[in-house]
Amino acid sequence: MTAAGLRPLYAGAALAAIGAAILFAMSPLAVICFGVIGWMLRRALAPLDPVERVPIGAVLIAGVLVRAAGVFALFLSTPWTPLQFNVLFGDGQFAIHRSLWILNILRGIPISPWDRVLVYLGIGDVGYHYALALLQALVGPAPYGIPMVNVTVFTAFAVLVHRLVRSAFGAIAAAVALVIVLFWPTMIVWSISPIKEAPQFLLGMLAVAGTIRCMRATERRERVAQALIVLAACVALSAMRTGGLIIAAGGIAIGLLARAVTRRTATAAVVLAVGLVVAVGLATRPWVQARVMRETSLALVRHLGHVHSGGIYYRAADQRFYTGGAEAPWSMTPVEGGRFLLRSAAFFLLAPLPWHVASNSGLLFVPEHLTWLALVGFAIAGIPAALRRDPLVTLVCLGYIVMGLAAIAANGGNVGTLVRHRDMVVPFVAVLASVGFVRVLSHATS
Repeated sequence: MTAAGLRPLYAGAALAAIGAAILFAMSPLAVICFGVIGWMLRRALAPLDPVERVPIGAVLIAGVLVRAAGVFALFLSTPWTPLQFNVLFGDGQFAIHRSLWILNILRGIPISPWDRVLVYLGIGDVGYHYALALLQALVGPAPYGIPMVNVTVFTAFAVLVHRLVRSAFGAIAAAVALVIVLFWPTMIVWSISPIKEAPQFLLGMLAVAGTIRCMRATERRERVAQALIVLAACVALSAMRTGGLIIAAGGIAIGLLARAVTRRTATAAVVLAVGLVVAVGLATRPWVQARVMRETSLALVRHLGHVHSGGIYYRAADQRFYTGGAEAPWSMTPVEGGRFLLRSAAFFLLAPLPWHVASNSGLLFVPEHLTWLALVGFAIAGIPAALRRDPLVTLVCLGYIVMGLAAIAANGGNVGTLVRHRDMVVPFVAVLASVGFVRVLSHATS
């Protein structure tokens, strides 16, 4: 190539270097994140054959660019006043502020008495906020760099989903699952916000994938390494949200137990019969009944708190509990408790219902909600095929979904909060739905 032909390349390289320098001056952490994402995508795409590498690479890059554009849009919409930054949620704003207060305390910089109270008050995501403070101690205040860290973390999660599904159910199902998790609308929102959802997605998937690899490892060293990854992911989840640890650990335990039981039909029948006898025996014990009613009443108290907190809400309990005052939940009967739990499970799947959408902002939930219902349908259709292809992965995903339903359904009442918490199990529904989609597609084209 002649010198004249090289000039456009030199000019492009110079402009790219200038742009990177400007971006680094504005947010060093963002530049570091782009470098990590590039390295990660290269590693993720390397094992794929060229026919698969191009579309999967395009999907991953598109997911990153959509999120980077969202973070940049937040930056451009920031009021140009001192100490201002823009976020999508109050939780994100509090996360940035609290992490900076923690950092100021560590550096001996005075803060207001009320800010100091909020630092040490045991509310919010304390472990996550201390992690943000540590990160900013290394790179400086980064209200827009932290969302890019979440974008990086979420991209790692998406790569992990693709690898897990590809090894278990094939390349087409893996591509479908990747598209779902990368472009699920609310997941895009969570992943560009300085909140803990993106790390939770990654830690939950690390725990599941690590468990699968540990169970299938042939060498002791690999088995120990994967077990340590699972342990570290669970410890990190417990520092962020107790419910996240319960869902992950409980879901994995259910999946492993179900796999052990279902290896032989006779064993499954015996365990099922014994389980029914034990369950009936426990259900007749007064202390068990009292404990169940107490936990159900506590869940109802939390539900009522969500209902009365404003926003779009739903009512899963009998009407008397919404007008009976603070003592009403503690007079709940077993029949009322059963109705409350069943309705809560139904709302977990079906909310928001049409009459819940009473505002223009509520309409934003409708397209995703219709997609969610379709996703559940495809997941149900995909379970038989998934069990035939990879019973262990299927049962662990089902266990995660069941634990998510048990931990989330009865403790909510606000549609926005429900959607945010329900998204914790969406990736595992997506894994099964991808198998269902491929199955339906193959039947339609055959």
